[in-house]
Amino acid sequence: MTRAFGSLLGLALVAACKATPQPADPKLADDVAFQDVGTAAPTAVTTSAPPTSTRATLRWESNLAQARARARQQGRRMGVWFFASWSADARRIEREWLTKPEVAELLAPLLLVKVDVSASSDANDAVLGEFGVDSVPALLVMDGGGHVLSRLGADVDLGRLRKALRDADRQH
Repeated sequence: MTRAFGSLLGLALVAACKATPQPADPKLADDVAFQDVGTAAPTAVTTSAPPTSTRATLRWESNLAQARARARQQGRRMGVWFFASWSADARRIEREWLTKPEVAELLAPLLLVKVDVSASSDANDAVLGEFGVDSVPALLVMDGGGHVLSRLGADVDLGRLRKALRDADRQH
């Protein structure tokens, strides 16, 4: 009886190893397929089908003064993102909204700058005061001279962004 149970258990383990593994994270299933290679460990391979969700990558400057000088020189508008690591809204917007392809397309013409005001300091207070930012997160659309053309807060969405950019176009 023990030998029969051991054989049965062995067959069950072999069958389990040969089964096509499923990713533990359901989000992973959209971008990655697992290849059945018999009893060897599964190997992740990229699928040929396009992923169901794409994430955009925006290029952000970190030095506001240098970006401002470049924007003025190039005659470009700026998108200045004031954020703080302690702001749940800022983290949510960066994770869920700024990664959307539609948002990246709308922001692409702007010279983008991230201003981290996480620490309490005179320098951060000065830059927040200069641009009239009283809460974070805030996304300001400015001309190259640093004049605020429009501003968005934590309630940002695609419609508000489109309107802010139209308003900025009218003033520019």
